[in-house]
Amino acid sequence: MSTIHPDYHFMGLEQQSLLDRAVAGTQCIVLGDAPNAEAQYVEALERMPYAHTMYVNNAGRRVPGDIPQLVATLHGGKKDFIGTQRMPVERMYDAILICEDKSNWEHSRVDLIYSGYHTGGTSALFAVLSAIYLGFESILLAGCDIVHPAYASSGVLATWGRWAPLFKHRVDSLGGNTKRILDEAKED
Repeated sequence: MSTIHPDYHFMGLEQQSLLDRAVAGTQCIVLGDAPNAEAQYVEALERMPYAHTMYVNNAGRRVPGDIPQLVATLHGGKKDFIGTQRMPVERMYDAILICEDKSNWEHSRVDLIYSGYHTGGTSALFAVLSAIYLGFESILLAGCDIVHPAYASSGVLATWGRWAPLFKHRVDSLGGNTKRILDEAKED
């Protein structure tokens, strides 16, 4: 049985306080950069046609022409992702850009800076926490399969497993390890 680490919190909020931020009826599709992201995004839009879209890092490259409302990244540094060819600012000109606290090293384009969480290094988990903190009641992951073998050996999947009990009534995934982990948490 999975349990959330007692020290896991986000922006200073304890777990229940974080869940209590839900605004009834709000939906968010969190789009990752897995090779199947475009197909899963189409499926997500069929399930949630009026949802906000939050890109994880440079996920927009998988859906040319689409413009997100939100972008979440652990790579918010001035020399990191934002403003580079991998994550051009022009693609997200109207989006709210969320990144982690990098101690005054954040790119000037960043709108919100969050801290106080343990993600095990996965931007998709940071995006989910950001969406919950922003108050989205229902979150659907597309293209966030997290299936590369490096994720298992680095502890990322274990971190997802520890957070999953918190997410089980709010977050679903369309595939891969995130789907498996979230589904297992719902069975507990």
